[in-house]
Amino acid sequence: MYTGAVSVESRMRIVHRVGMLLPFFAFLPASLLATQASQESDSPDKAMMAPVTALASYMAHSDSAVMPPVFVDNGLVIVENFAPYIFVGKDAAARWDAGIRQHLARLKDLQFDFGVAHDFDRTGNRVYFVLPTTWRGIYPAGVESGRPHPEGRFEEHGAWSFVLDRSSGQWRIISYTWGVTDETDTPTGPAGDGAATIGENEEDAILAADAAWLKVYEAKDLDKSAAFFDEQGSMLVPNGPIATGKDAIAKMIASDFANDHITWQANKVGVAHSADLGYTSGAYENTIKDASGNTASDKGKYLTVWKKEANGAWKVLYDMFNSDLPPARAPLNK
Repeated sequence: MYTGAVSVESRMRIVHRVGMLLPFFAFLPASLLATQASQESDSPDKAMMAPVTALASYMAHSDSAVMPPVFVDNGLVIVENFAPYIFVGKDAAARWDAGIRQHLARLKDLQFDFGVAHDFDRTGNRVYFVLPTTWRGIYPAGVESGRPHPEGRFEEHGAWSFVLDRSSGQWRIISYTWGVTDETDTPTGPAGDGAATIGENEEDAILAADAAWLKVYEAKDLDKSAAFFDEQGSMLVPNGPIATGKDAIAKMIASDFANDHITWQANKVGVAHSADLGYTSGAYENTIKDASGNTASDKGKYLTVWKKEANGAWKVLYDMFNSDLPPARAPLNK
């Protein structure tokens, strides 16, 4: 309890007792004092950070460096964000090394920054702490999940939790877990060769689908012709209502087969950046037979929108066309 004052005699006794203790502290070994200070620290010291820094430096240059001896020989456990995600067992370090090299192979100019460690705890020769870490680098142009993307820079923030074990006077990593908290990707250039290649491949696939559709259409195979449409596909014809769904489309195609003979030729093709939509456009020619049995010729242009299905097949989402010929004029009443 605070009394607010201390007598002169009491102060003298306190000074005398402290004076008697000073020689005792003077004879304590410096190593014991340093150990006590380290154990009472609330953050990892330089020796504890050494294997962590060496590990991060290796990861930043894994394409040209040799993995440093930062892991324990037995009992290693690593949790990462690439398959198989958990590395454990006597060969855990070797399997992690192969995995991290593959995981980082596409990235360039990797750099890292550490934040201030927190949640530090020590029990004997084991310590635990969490290390906020930022990774930066360049990712190449390419395709991911079927979608092309350009080259760009990324910045990834995460939390790196470590358990270190001290043996033979050296700290080594017995466990670490990496978790991403957020990432920012900034495109810095046009889509590269990887994206261009998949774009060209998908264009070829759409043109092949267009040609295969024409083949069964010219053969007037109703089932196969209708099967080229997506489940939600639509056919938009001039001077008529839209036909949506395979039943309605099949009826529309059957009417064409009864009265028409049509052929077409694609002269343009394109694929969206999403790589799951595309189009073909071109010219068509059509021979039409009217109710009296007379025939007439028509020619025009068409546009077909294609959708890539989950199985990789391209199906018609929208098909539309119109004539190049002027509309027929009704006779004037006199």
